[in-house]
Amino acid sequence: MTKHLIILLTVLLLGALVLAACGGGEQPAPAPTEAPAPEPEPTQAPEPTEAPAEPEPTEAPAEPADDTIQVGMVSDLGGIDDKSFNQTAWRGIETAQADFGIDGVFLESQQQTDYEKNINEFLSQDKDLI
Repeated sequence: MTKHLIILLTVLLLGALVLAACGGGEQPAPAPTEAPAPEPEPTQAPEPTEAPAEPEPTEAPAEPADDTIQVGMVSDLGGIDDKSFNQTAWRGIETAQADFGIDGVFLESQQQTDYEKNINEFLSQDKDLI
C-alpha cells in the first residue's frame, strides 16, 4: 500500500510541476507578414444552384461540457502543511489553479487506512487527476 501511495504522490507532484512549468515565459512576437497581393479582377458569378435542404435541428445537451481539469490530492499523515512533500505538491496545485484555472481540492489522511477511502472518494467524484 505504501509503495502505491508513493507512486501516486509522485505522479501528482510531477503533474503539478508540469502544469506549473507550462505557463511561464512570454510568447515570441509573430513574424511580420508580407502585404497581400492585389485582388484580381472580378469574374462572372456561376449560375445559381438550389440551396441544400436545412438539416433537422438536434437537441442541445442539457449542460455544456465542463472542460476544467479536476484534481484531487490525498495527503499522507503529515498533512497539507507538513513543510515537505505534501505542502510542495499542494503549492503546485494552487499555482495551476491560478495559472490555468484547474479545480483542485485535497483530503488529509489522518491514518494509513484513510488513503484508500480518500482515493475512492475522488474516484467517485470523477477527478481527472488524483
